[in-house]
Amino acid sequence: MKVLVIGGAGHVGTVVRPALEAEHDCWYLDLDPVPDRADRTTVASVYDRDAMDGAVDQMDAVIYLAMGINRGEGRGINDIEQAFGVNCGGVYQALHSAGQAGVKRFVFASTASVYATSVPGPDVTEDEEPDGFHGTYGVSKRAGEFVCKLAAAVYPDMTITALRLFHPRSEEQFRLTQVPPGSENANSPYSTGPEDTRRLFLAALALDQPGLHLVNTSGDMRGEGFNMTRARELLGWAPRGQ
Repeated sequence: MKVLVIGGAGHVGTVVRPALEAEHDCWYLDLDPVPDRADRTTVASVYDRDAMDGAVDQMDAVIYLAMGINRGEGRGINDIEQAFGVNCGGVYQALHSAGQAGVKRFVFASTASVYATSVPGPDVTEDEEPDGFHGTYGVSKRAGEFVCKLAAAVYPDMTITALRLFHPRSEEQFRLTQVPPGSENANSPYSTGPEDTRRLFLAALALDQPGLHLVNTSGDMRGEGFNMTRARELLGWAPRGQ
């Protein structure tokens, strides 16, 4: 497929690019040229309607990886304007442009931070409303999921998949966060390895089932902190600790 990756120069984009490019014809939209892919990058803001309209033209799918984290000014995930602008306004613009262009598949990188603790527990499913409110980043991603819901009603032929990611790691990061079995560290065992993250996005791209699909994901292989039944049944995906 011909795929537009929005935010491909960022952390998750850097992790998943090799797998995406191995199977798809990838193009990019980002504030900075994607390394070694400047000729395939539309350098623009997610708010730029004309740039977005041009970038989605003739695409089969769009992956939205922009995070809305302001690293330059030190406010990080607490930058309200940046978080809601990118994770809500930018998602709206991307979905609007994609829908008008007839794009049939849209994958939104959401986050487990829509939950208050980021680890909802093994009994919590996507059918229940998330309980997170006090984190700017998580709430802004939740707002992005709501935009996806609205778009699914307007573009009923589009498959929209919102992946709630939990700590997707690069190879180096994943080595550092791995711990021995039985460790008391509550987060590291659930971090998602790079190969698992790559398989996840490929599986989401392959899904052809119109409507909105919210999917909880993580590296929790034992099902202690996350219920990932939907990921297994809908996408055929489960973490392998890779």
